Amino acid sequence: MEIGHKLDNRYELVEQIGGGGMATVYKAIDLVLERFVAVKILNHSLLDDQAFVNRFVFEARATAKLSHPHVVKVFDAGVDSQNYYIVMELVEGQTLKQYISQYGPLAEIEAVHIMRQICLGLAHAHNQGIIHRDIKPQNIIYSTEDATYKVADFGISRVLQETNSFTQTGKVVGSVHYMSPEQITEQPVGFATDLYSLGVVFFELLAGRPPYRAKEMVMVALQHINDPVPDLKKYNAVTSDKSIQVITKLLDKNPENRYQSIGDLLDELDDLLPNGHQKQQTKDLRSPKKQKKYDRKRFTFLPILLGIIMIVIIGIIGYSSFSNQASTTQKTEQPTTSHPVNTESQKIPRWKKEEPTYFTNDVFLKHSITGSNGNYTVKLKVSQKLARPAIYYNVYVVGKTTSEIIITRKKVPIQLKPNKKDTDITFSVTISKSHIPPEGIFKIEIFWLDDENDYRRDRIENLLEKF
Repeated sequence: MEIGHKLDNRYELVEQIGGGGMATVYKAIDLVLERFVAVKILNHSLLDDQAFVNRFVFEARATAKLSHPHVVKVFDAGVDSQNYYIVMELVEGQTLKQYISQYGPLAEIEAVHIMRQICLGLAHAHNQGIIHRDIKPQNIIYSTEDATYKVADFGISRVLQETNSFTQTGKVVGSVHYMSPEQITEQPVGFATDLYSLGVVFFELLAGRPPYRAKEMVMVALQHINDPVPDLKKYNAVTSDKSIQVITKLLDKNPENRYQSIGDLLDELDDLLPNGHQKQQTKDLRSPKKQKKYDRKRFTFLPILLGIIMIVIIGIIGYSSFSNQASTTQKTEQPTTSHPVNTESQKIPRWKKEEPTYFTNDVFLKHSITGSNGNYTVKLKVSQKLARPAIYYNVYVVGKTTSEIIITRKKVPIQLKPNKKDTDITFSVTISKSHIPPEGIFKIEIFWLDDENDYRRDRIENLLEKF
């Protein structure tokens, strides 16, 4: 599609900003409302089936009724000279997949906050009867404008799963790394299908990679059906047992054994947040069974609560009367001993959330840091289990509200000592003083890369310096 083309004389294409086997995405100008939008144009290879095309347009328009801070808004859909398109909110930012590739594995508290935002957007769709069916980090977009994560591509994913089978001419159709067993085996799907995909995303946030991987997509599909959930602590040793329990339940092969609603999952995610972190009420998102039980308990407790309140009120009135009488006969003033209480919740600086915890693993047996003001010496004790002749490191500067990677995948060649259980390694890290924050930390992440030079393995972290 040429830049400058006007779809239905309303949406003028400005630049291509994305694309894939299914569609191409453009930044465009809505000439009527005078605003920037994103326009996704369906690839012509998908136009052969008219029933699919009609369903595509219908679903896109149905999804337009969704309005939520954590959902990418769909404004319009139509066809212009065989160009079927969907007009969406333009979200300036990056996908969650890009963020994980750059910063993953993430700290647990950050992963939980991201999961909560995804869940809130998805719960809104579920309440409207819409199943996403293609939840994956590529469909989660971080908005730099309002610092929120938004779920995208509801209508398209729904249509693809209803129209196409899992296999087609010997090839897997769909995002197999995030598909549930019932999708893969072409069984009926429900809201629990989205919950399974959420479990894959949660695993990837904490591990830096999805749980199941193989060279052939069909092998990945079989792993979803047959294999247990991999040991998450192999990729992120400081992950809590509670998070692992949540992920294990989400990734249960049987949909009936997963959480029965997004609200039930949100309750569990809230329990993972430390005190002082904001937690949103999830009462209206609970499963009907759990909600009914909650309401019954609340109703049973109400008379008791009213009785307690009446006793307290009577006591206060009686005490006030006695106090007034006493003050008329005794003029002595009593000193006040109350202390001021700050009732506002204090925001925790980002660097405190991301301050690394010292831990080791089977590859990196010991590590220490010396130095200051941008010049540091790192000492490692590496075991013979290291599978590559090099390690890598990233360096982050984390301030009060921001986190930035300033050294990316710096390679440190090493040579393990033969016939010894471990090898001592020393290397230097230099950081420009211009990166020193007014408040915050420098932290280093050390790892090795797997066969595909894609995923970080046996990752550890250490604090370089606190400012």
